[in-house]
Amino acid sequence: FDTARSQHEHVRIGALPNVCSQFLPGVITTFKTAYPEVVVTILPGTNAALLGMLKRAETDFVIGRLSRGEDMRGLAFEALFDEPLVFVARAGHPLANRLVALEALEAFPLMLPPQGTIIREEVDRFFFSRGTSLPSNRLESTSSDFQRAFLKQSACVAVIPRGVLQAELETGVFVELDVGEVSLKGPVGLTTNPKITPSAALTELMTLIRAQ
Repeated sequence: FDTARSQHEHVRIGALPNVCSQFLPGVITTFKTAYPEVVVTILPGTNAALLGMLKRAETDFVIGRLSRGEDMRGLAFEALFDEPLVFVARAGHPLANRLVALEALEAFPLMLPPQGTIIREEVDRFFFSRGTSLPSNRLESTSSDFQRAFLKQSACVAVIPRGVLQAELETGVFVELDVGEVSLKGPVGLTTNPKITPSAALTELMTLIRAQ
């Protein structure tokens, strides 16, 4: 790796909140230890917004869920892992430690991503497959900071990628609700623009992401 050249390298990563919270910090720690001269910019946003940036070459690659066909036109997707969506609430929530019927969610605010996002489409399909509709008492956000804060201080239930709250679930701050057999999951991976020629730094970073 050419250290002199790396001083002018700049890697721009489009990443969804679950990726920013889960494995990306560890990958970037390893990468920056080896290549401190390379500037790394993390660009958060919705899948659709990040893919638009990638098409305009405003970011070098995106880590997120597989999007719809029209959004992926001209891009390439490489699956890394399947990530589940989970129903989550604060510790001590009235719905914790019991089998939860979807109708019981009507008694509490339901937090989920806005319409037009990949995760919202998955949630809508899930409720439809169960023969019910989304509760009327709901709020929408893609901000992981707001999601954490609101969950802690309210009786809200959130439908969220497990990776966003993995640390809090492991420590017991939040609990995963049991809504029965759920197959809410989708592939997370690298989306690239074939028109962008990767630099040595970019290639090394993607190699670290695949290994992680």
